[in-house]
Amino acid sequence: MESPEDRALIERTARGDAGAFEAFVRRWEGPLYRFLLRSTGSAALAEESRQLTLVRIYTRAGEYRGGSVPVWLFRTAWRVAVNLRRDEARAEVDRLPGMVADAALPPDGLAAESEEREALHLALGRLPEETRAALWLRVAEGMSLAETARTLRVPASTLRYRLYLALRRLKRELDSPPGSGERDALP
Repeated sequence: MESPEDRALIERTARGDAGAFEAFVRRWEGPLYRFLLRSTGSAALAEESRQLTLVRIYTRAGEYRGGSVPVWLFRTAWRVAVNLRRDEARAEVDRLPGMVADAALPPDGLAAESEEREALHLALGRLPEETRAALWLRVAEGMSLAETARTLRVPASTLRYRLYLALRRLKRELDSPPGSGERDALP
């Protein structure tokens, strides 16, 4: 997933090369947005997180000390999104006491192609944010288990177990017949 060019772009950005940062943004803005959308379940939160992440990468490029650029980028994005979600939740609670946020993923603008796709969409939306983020990094972004664990700052063994439980949970829900109640009663 990482290209040798990524490090060079960050190093040039740290030296003030705006063109290098533009190239970095073109390369990573799509994967970054998709990760944030699937992790947070909110297009607005994903877009705001993406923008803040890229600003943070630009302003802190000089602090990059090596290692995997995608891990650094996605870890930064995850922290930004978690902080924004927390701030958003606090503001919502202050405005409307007692309101509970809906955890399901909103439609992403694409019509569901089938009942199975919709069921998967809803089941993924019921998973905890960190689990959705881990699944997205492993499956869509192609990160290794070790890279995903470093990105989310959890031990690889813990991540492996969480992914196992999440996949088992998704399979159980998707294998249950519609209307059986199992789809709505995830543990």
